Amino acid sequence: MFYQSYLPSTRFRDLVARYMIVIDDGKHTGWQKMDVVPNGLPGLGFSYGENFHYFAGCEPSKEISSANVVGIHSSPYTTTWKNPMRLFVIVFRPLGLYQLLKQDMGALKNDLTSFNLLGLTESEAICERLSVLPAHEDKIAFMETWMAGKLSGKDVKTTLTGHITDLILERKGMVSISSLATELHVNKKYIERHFNEQLGLTPKEYADIIRFSYLNTLMLRESISCSELTYLGDFYDQSHLIKHFQRMTGLTPKAFKENAKLSPEALFLRKHNIFELISRTPGFIVQEY
Repeated sequence: MFYQSYLPSTRFRDLVARYMIVIDDGKHTGWQKMDVVPNGLPGLGFSYGENFHYFAGCEPSKEISSANVVGIHSSPYTTTWKNPMRLFVIVFRPLGLYQLLKQDMGALKNDLTSFNLLGLTESEAICERLSVLPAHEDKIAFMETWMAGKLSGKDVKTTLTGHITDLILERKGMVSISSLATELHVNKKYIERHFNEQLGLTPKEYADIIRFSYLNTLMLRESISCSELTYLGDFYDQSHLIKHFQRMTGLTPKAFKENAKLSPEALFLRKHNIFELISRTPGFIVQEY
């Protein structure tokens, strides 16, 4: 199985966090599985291999083909496949997908939504083009040309929501929305309404994902105890920490860390979280485009 991430060109670095290419050309007798934990970032996924399946929580699985919008997830989801799979994923910065599509992101939360349902008609043409372009750099250049066309005439200036997402990220998710509203002299309900529209999350859900991503990054970089995670994450006690991890991943902190040792794919996805990608120079190798 091949997986790699690439930085966007300079023009798109305020919009896009990474491009990810995932390829499995094997034909398997049993289902292959990839568990994805909340990373705080929306995306566009283009499938130019065989169809695969997606399920989240108690919802029935969906067969996924062509192009889909990946709403921000506040809980884990799983993809499964047996046949050869090829994916090109654009991982956006928090408000990047909203700026591109100008769609209500609240309607896309915790789901993969077909392009067709959003009135986007290019799905099959894009996937067909991605399937024949030989080099990953060619695929990226093609998608950036497509995004440039979509952005034409759209206003992508910084919004209040963008400023608040930056503040929450700077404070590692350990801040209340009431205190931010007071600090910025803005009505709390105004913040919540615009968060739901532009991110698809409540401010608290976003802050919880940031805090989880911060702790995830600490666990990736060093050996750290639950006591230290509890202190650095500003939790009441270890029980509070464990509940936070179980809500985000379905696992305890210890099991979550051990799971990455068993699955290189899980480790790859863990490294692509919002704190690691947006708040600092990444501590892992990506390809420069």
